[in-house]
Amino acid sequence: MFIPRGTNFGEFQQCFILKQSEGVVGWMDAATLQPVGDLPLIYPDGLIVRISGSASHPIDFSGEVKPGSARSIVQPRLNLIVTPYPTSEPLQALGLENDLLKCDNPLEADKVWISSDDGSGAVTTY
Repeated sequence: MFIPRGTNFGEFQQCFILKQSEGVVGWMDAATLQPVGDLPLIYPDGLIVRISGSASHPIDFSGEVKPGSARSIVQPRLNLIVTPYPTSEPLQALGLENDLLKCDNPLEADKVWISSDDGSGAVTTY
């Protein structure tokens, strides 16, 4: 699992579950091989999970639906943003039209990358 850390996209803390014959030991930092302890996962930051095997695995999240607006701070370059919706919503529902740089030249405009629903890992750029 990669948890966003630092000021630029691409700076992550990589963690893994250490498992021994007697059971799961816990989450470890991949760089230091030390336990991560109470590592905070901030709601809008999201996380990236890399599955090493060839089989798909369901991941279940539990919690409550957050009422009201959600705010994320984005910085120049790439940013990982989690949508505030518990189900799929169209791009237009995110309300980004007033927050992103508009330009007739697509090389100068801000872009949104959305992952494909087919599980291929592909993204579509808007």
